[in-house]
Amino acid sequence: MCGFIITNQDIKITDFKNTLKHRGPDQTGSYEHGEIKIIFNRLAIIDLSKKANQPFVYKNFIIIFNGEIYNYLELRKQLTDLGHKFVSNSDTEVLLKSYLQWKRGCLKKLEGMFSFCIYNKANRTIFVARDRYGIKPLFYFKDKNKFIISSEKKAIFDLGVKKKLNLPSILNFIYRGVYQHSKQTFFDGIYNIEPGMFATIKNGNISLKKWFNFEYDINNKIKYYDARDQLDYLIKKSIRLSLRSDKNIAVSVSGGIDSSMIINKLIEENLGSNISHLSHWTCDDENDEKYYANLLAKSYQRKIVLAHFKKKDFYKYMMKSLKHIDEPFGGLSLMASLKMCEMLKKKGVRVLLDGNGIDEILGGYGHHINTFNKNHLDYKNQPIQGLKVFFPKNILNKKFHDLIPDFSIKKKFKNYLKDVMFNDLTGSKLRRCLLQGDHISMSQSIEVRYPFLNNELVNFCFSLPNNFLIKNNFGKYIMRDLSKKPIFWQAKRPSQTPQTKWMREFILEDLIKNIKKNEIFFDNSVFNKENLIRELKMWKSKNVKNSAFPWYFLMIYHFVNKNIN
Repeated sequence: MCGFIITNQDIKITDFKNTLKHRGPDQTGSYEHGEIKIIFNRLAIIDLSKKANQPFVYKNFIIIFNGEIYNYLELRKQLTDLGHKFVSNSDTEVLLKSYLQWKRGCLKKLEGMFSFCIYNKANRTIFVARDRYGIKPLFYFKDKNKFIISSEKKAIFDLGVKKKLNLPSILNFIYRGVYQHSKQTFFDGIYNIEPGMFATIKNGNISLKKWFNFEYDINNKIKYYDARDQLDYLIKKSIRLSLRSDKNIAVSVSGGIDSSMIINKLIEENLGSNISHLSHWTCDDENDEKYYANLLAKSYQRKIVLAHFKKKDFYKYMMKSLKHIDEPFGGLSLMASLKMCEMLKKKGVRVLLDGNGIDEILGGYGHHINTFNKNHLDYKNQPIQGLKVFFPKNILNKKFHDLIPDFSIKKKFKNYLKDVMFNDLTGSKLRRCLLQGDHISMSQSIEVRYPFLNNELVNFCFSLPNNFLIKNNFGKYIMRDLSKKPIFWQAKRPSQTPQTKWMREFILEDLIKNIKKNEIFFDNSVFNKENLIRELKMWKSKNVKNSAFPWYFLMIYHFVNKNIN
């Protein structure tokens, strides 16, 4: 789990060894071959010895790898049987020799999260690939003279690339709450290598292709109780794989059923001897779920790290978060997660298990239930991320209206519910959570793992009939049915924060003052400042429960001011 830079730019590698040090404090390595420069910072999780250091060199091949291959032991056995020999116990070496054995076909054999580059110095070709769901980030920049590939955008800027904001991405964020859904970023010229993509780079030219196309067949013949037993088996298997680590692990818990399921299976299987802590963040007494988190910690007999995010923390952690992820974000929970990760780092935790992903594959959101109940989908008006947000267009100057990108749900499966679930899994919602989760955790040198995003588990869940997923107005029904404990039959409670309350109490007033005096972005060239201020005041007077409208402008204000000279 690491960070890396690879470029043909004429630089001194030593000048940039600290650029992504937070992603890998355990070892810094580099490699040069002609115009190719590779810089790597390692966070040692599996095989802590020097033999596993990177860049890892074998004959004419050099690999740098960010992530974890959970099934590396199984792949290693296959490769050994085929005649391959190993000098380390690392998943990095297994990944390289998997590529040498099966070429790009190895990608479909990998269970885990990854972004990696393999440089073939014999033909000066670079092979780049990213995992199917986009758990590990990968960005690139290219112009006539140079290319740069990096784990984070900030490293690209540190190499002298000038920041230029991407206005369509900003407007997409403000008007639709959508971001991280394409190769575009919030900066012109900086692109995502999208999830499930690979690239070949030669002579500075980049060729991008998709290696993962999500396909499934609904199994209408499977009996419910057989499906439930198989789901139980796959969840346990995935959790077991996620525990492979030579460093301490923590589990992020709440009062919800997702983290409760992880703890429940850990207890049932007597797993997790290397789990040292559970962790939980809370913001105020009204939305506090530490009672449930403490119950889980007591049942599992582990210490719990509680991060209490307070009003006084708000602006400090907002600016910290913007710095770490290099883009605006959707809510206060991200800032609270950063504070929690800071505390975990002090406890020596290097790996964090998280329950993200299960709602997307088992119909856990309210808009999934609504789609199921209606048995149809209005693709034009379907809310993005389950939330309809409409902003008054009088805020934006008319000449920019056409720059607001159109975003619609992809019709892929001829199954209304599965279409919505697929878009949540592969589109904006989960992708942004994964990228921001990576950047926030890795800012503290902590790796986040998602047991519910196991390939076999995801494929199985999408094959299940819809009425196994949703029943009696409960999403994730079949998973809830794995346990008779009361917590699994509580209504879904998203992570609650006092975001709207704090926005009314002190944040909105500060935002309006800043917009009034700002001459960088809110100078009437893009937005009508007077109309914007009027609409913000109206939002406060109407007692609207949803804080998306003012929050998005708060983010854009501080993001723009941070990144425009």
